Amino acid sequence: MNKFKEFLANVNWSEVKPHTVVSLILQVLAWINMGLTAAGKPVIDVHEDVINQVVGIAFVVGTSLYGDWKNHSFTWTAQFADEIAYALRDGRLTLEEAEEIKNKIGQKDVIVKVDKDLFEKELDDVAEGKESDDIVG
Repeated sequence: MNKFKEFLANVNWSEVKPHTVVSLILQVLAWINMGLTAAGKPVIDVHEDVINQVVGIAFVVGTSLYGDWKNHSFTWTAQFADEIAYALRDGRLTLEEAEEIKNKIGQKDVIVKVDKDLFEKELDDVAEGKESDDIVG
């Protein structure tokens, strides 16, 4: 229980997007409905058992697939963001260094394309304490 409390304390609730909250709520409701249906007490009270099971299964499958797609890293950008998060968590990148990169990105008028190699070089430079301000190609 302490790990769960620690996790909740570390969540940056002010930056959580509404679609993330909706996805989480729908997935929790789907799992609750599935569990209650398995116990013989369906939340979606339909007289025909087949319809109830089909709706329950479709609900669980749909919300699970949606949650997996939204919350797992399929794109390079998401995978790179995961690398940044892991580096922050493991102490290989400080919060100040990450904020510096974020501020540099925010100073650009228009971001057309992120050059993967240049961005990774910028992260390496920041980690080594070098100054650089050209992370967008």
